[in-house]
Amino acid sequence: MKYRLFLIVSMVLLSCGGKHRTMDYNTDAALPDTLLLQPQEWKVITSGINKTTHTMSTLYGNELAVKAARSGQGNYPAGALLSLVTWKQQPDDHWFGAIIPGAVESVEQVSYTAGSISPVYTKYTGNRLAKRIESPEDSHNRVNWIIQQRASVMP
Repeated sequence: MKYRLFLIVSMVLLSCGGKHRTMDYNTDAALPDTLLLQPQEWKVITSGINKTTHTMSTLYGNELAVKAARSGQGNYPAGALLSLVTWKQQPDDHWFGAIIPGAVESVEQVSYTAGSISPVYTKYTGNRLAKRIESPEDSHNRVNWIIQQRASVMP
């Protein structure tokens, strides 16, 4: 009996010792601090996956944008900020078959200002998320696509 108790206690103590594994974070998907707006601090409006381009996106918004998106009317007030973050997909090393965000592919921001006829569109791409100049037609098309995204139903 004493031998069994000694064996059990020894096994428990040995399993507790050694190196403790720290939590792994997906640093590949992190946005750089140099980005003017930090959308990950906002609320999620919706998200999606593009199987053709192997990307995943999340549309974030500040409080005004989230309220407008959830109303379903499609009109964003002055002060509303939207940000669509798109990542390349990568397999999760810790969960077989899972796909997680990889490197950031782009960040597209739409901002509504008082007195402006149309929203301001800004796109950042590349490893360091450099500002990219888009044609007026491309900017208009992207803004229309972004603002037409329906808000996900959240509890």
